[in-house]
Amino acid sequence: MELRAKIALTLPNTFFKITLTYDTFEKATFDSYLIASVISSAKTKISAMDYIDDITGKGSLNPHFKKLYDKISKLSKEQIEGILVDSLYPVTVIDKKHFFRFYEMLDASKMDNQVFIGNLKENPRLMDLLMPNDKEAKFRSLAFECEDGILRSDNYNAIFSDKTILIDLGSGTYLPISKENFEKAYKSDIQDISVYPGKIGTTISDGNWFVLNNVVLRAFGQNKQSFIDETGNVCLITSDYVKKTEIIKVFSLYFYNETSYQYETKNAEMCEQVISILMKTNSINEFRTKSLINILAVVSDKTAQNVINYILSRKDSKEIGEVGMKLIKNGLEKGWDEEALKAIKKTTPQSEIKHLYKINNKLGFDMSDLLTIDDIDLSESDRVKKQVYLVERKNKQNEINLMIGEITTSGIREKMKKLPTKDQVQKSLNSFINDEIAHLQKGINDLSNEDLNKRYEYIKSVYLGSYQKIKERCEKME
Repeated sequence: MELRAKIALTLPNTFFKITLTYDTFEKATFDSYLIASVISSAKTKISAMDYIDDITGKGSLNPHFKKLYDKISKLSKEQIEGILVDSLYPVTVIDKKHFFRFYEMLDASKMDNQVFIGNLKENPRLMDLLMPNDKEAKFRSLAFECEDGILRSDNYNAIFSDKTILIDLGSGTYLPISKENFEKAYKSDIQDISVYPGKIGTTISDGNWFVLNNVVLRAFGQNKQSFIDETGNVCLITSDYVKKTEIIKVFSLYFYNETSYQYETKNAEMCEQVISILMKTNSINEFRTKSLINILAVVSDKTAQNVINYILSRKDSKEIGEVGMKLIKNGLEKGWDEEALKAIKKTTPQSEIKHLYKINNKLGFDMSDLLTIDDIDLSESDRVKKQVYLVERKNKQNEINLMIGEITTSGIREKMKKLPTKDQVQKSLNSFINDEIAHLQKGINDLSNEDLNKRYEYIKSVYLGSYQKIKERCEKME
């Protein structure tokens, strides 16, 4: 088994500057081509100088051409021919742009983002690597200047196994480093590993591993919402999941990996532990409601009930109350706190009130609640109260119908037309008959108790008031 991680190392290195010298050709300039032609045509140097004097006179080109003559005349006949035929001018290039670093601990060199085993200075292929891909180029020499490289910490990919450590210098080639050299190159900032409450293993397992640092380590001691699982690893409770951390020690180095466990059925046992910790630390009220509901859906009904009792006895929560009602409807009727049931009742639809009444009928049920519950399920006193209410309601409905019936059949509307004067009382009754009475006769059976009482009082006030007064006036005129 092996472990892969990115790690900060300070690797000593030697910096080599390279001076490469080689002969090659470059494109001949017009003046070099001209002088090559002069050299090729003139039989002597004197005749060549005379020709230069003829074409340049005493101008600034005269000394330039003569100096160029001295330079080109020293070339071989083949080289001069090359200028004239191929316009190629022979040059010697001194190239100082190349360099590499040699890492002694890894016995490897890095140049142009490529890694080579051993010191490149001693590599016979170095000349081939540096020479240009020009078949006309001819190697002359290599020279080196070396100095100690800058010591700095860089991040490297590393592979750890039970017996070896491999380091990637950045090209994907992993190189071995001895345990002794590794301990020299790596400086841990771990000050006191004892603050970690879990176990520290030594066996490498699958997973994404990271080098443990002091910041991560301190976080374990600062978070109270955590527990140790059966394997000895620390499990941190977050709003969205449980994060289990495993720490191992390999080659005197501490690594950690983290695994997330969602709040779902397959992690029910862990969810039970989460609830236990949240309750013990009195932090369950501050836990995100949405996440808590996910947990309550997978723990045992009894555990969920204990949580709901605890929360609803201290504050109202529509969402938690709905979870409680779901448990009650599923058959969990015993063990509920009265304050929790009252909180559940506040958000329970009237069609489901009967479930709460069955558990505790002393939760302040009003008549609208009792009307939704079968008589057989009511207590004796509530059943009598409901029957009395229904009788009184029926009586009011009957009275309303009688009063409206009398007003409608009395012919009062026609009789009012014969009255000599029209005052406010008459106008009020006439408005009631014309605009209201048709509506008042509709839907009496469907009215709520409150609306029925309002309608009853209104009709009664008209019946005993303006109707009786107008009725008396009409009777006196008969």
